[in-house]
Amino acid sequence: MFVLLIVVGAVLAGYGLTHRDGRTAGQSHAAASTTAVVTSAARSLTPTPSALPVGVVAFVALPVGTPPSPGSSETVYPWHRLVASLTGPTKVTGGTSTDYRVRLTNATSAAISLDPCPSYDLSVGLRTSSYGLNCNAAPTNVIAPGASLTFDLPVSIPRSLSSGTRTDITWSLGWQPDRTSPQARLTVTVA
Repeated sequence: MFVLLIVVGAVLAGYGLTHRDGRTAGQSHAAASTTAVVTSAARSLTPTPSALPVGVVAFVALPVGTPPSPGSSETVYPWHRLVASLTGPTKVTGGTSTDYRVRLTNATSAAISLDPCPSYDLSVGLRTSSYGLNCNAAPTNVIAPGASLTFDLPVSIPRSLSSGTRTDITWSLGWQPDRTSPQARLTVTVA
């Protein structure tokens, strides 16, 4: 019974974080903009959503969601054809959180849906974290041909990285990203 109460509490807390604007999960997003950014409601070291550039979707630390059916390849999902790019500072300080942006671009001639909404892996050096992409905050869940969506990506730089260390920040789309998954990498130097 206690475990059930904890699970229900976590689900309700996640719902509250992802539906703060009053939208319900079934409501569609207007397709007026081709760029979106995701920010975190639970971060104190990063800008508030109002401080984000226009068109950037706010980050929310969402659970990774439901993975594909056993035995099915992730490459069957249309978002596997997206191209990812990562931008942000190349000089960082250990023990801090730094904001980056991930841009997902549709370089194909067909619209690409983010349904089901994918998860992603974020790696800094040898540490990897997994999150669900904040599709609910995006102005649309379909990326038109030639269009892109940009998501806010706060990155915690491990305190254990010493000054002068060069390391990669790697972002990979999918429940179990592999070499065919949309990926972006940026090499940074710890100050």
